[in-house]
Amino acid sequence: MDITGPAADVVMMGFADPTESTTGILNRLYARAFLIEDPDTNKRIVFVHCDLMGVMQLVH
Repeated sequence: MDITGPAADVVMMGFADPTESTTGILNRLYARAFLIEDPDTNKRIVFVHCDLMGVMQLVH
């Protein structure tokens, strides 16, 4: 799934100059999910990978 944010005026989280903001999109950002199921118990677990610097604890 494409999770790319706005193309401009996004703060770069302290990369180089802390006040610097983006001016466009170089690469799109994606999220991918993998579901694994145990066929004997039907228990499932999902692994989610996001092209992000970090994910807050509120996302779970």
